[in-house]
Amino acid sequence: MSKSSRVVFAVLSFLIVSAGIVPLTLQAAIPNLVGTWTITTASGVTYEDVLTQSATPTFFSGAPASYLYITKQQGRVFAGYSMDGTTIVYHVGIINPDNSVSMQTHNHGSKSFVSGKYSVISGRQWIKGCFQTFTRLDLDPPSAFIEAVYFEIKKISSSVPVR
Repeated sequence: MSKSSRVVFAVLSFLIVSAGIVPLTLQAAIPNLVGTWTITTASGVTYEDVLTQSATPTFFSGAPASYLYITKQQGRVFAGYSMDGTTIVYHVGIINPDNSVSMQTHNHGSKSFVSGKYSVISGRQWIKGCFQTFTRLDLDPPSAFIEAVYFEIKKISSSVPVR
C-alpha cells in the first residue's frame, strides 16, 4: 500500500469512527421535566359534533391557564397528571433525541395526542406545540368531538404539590 493510500485510509477510518462517536458526545443532556408547568392555550378549533351534517367549526384563543404536573421521569420517558375539575387526567410521554416531546392522555373517553418542542428561552423551560383530541360520546344519538390546539407550557417550579 502506498503512502498516499495509507493516509487516505487513515483519514477515512478516522471519519467513519468519528461519525459514530461525535454525534453521541455532542447530544445535549436530557432535560429534567419533573415539576409544575403552566399550560396556556394560544389558539384552537373544535367541532362539537362531527357526526352531524351541519357541524361547524368553533375557533377560540386565550383559554384560561391550567397546570401540568410531571411527577416521574426515567431518562427520556416521563409521566404525570393534570386536573380537569376534580378529575385526574394522566399523561405519559417521551423526549426524543431532537428534544421534540410526544405525550398521550386519556380522560373519560377522550384521547389526546400531544407533540411539541422542548426549549430553554431566557433561562425558562418551555414546551410549545399542539394537541389533537377525539371524544366519542355514547349518547342517543351518538356524537363525537374533535379539537386541535396550539399551546405553550412553561415550567414554573421543580416541585410538584402533594395530592
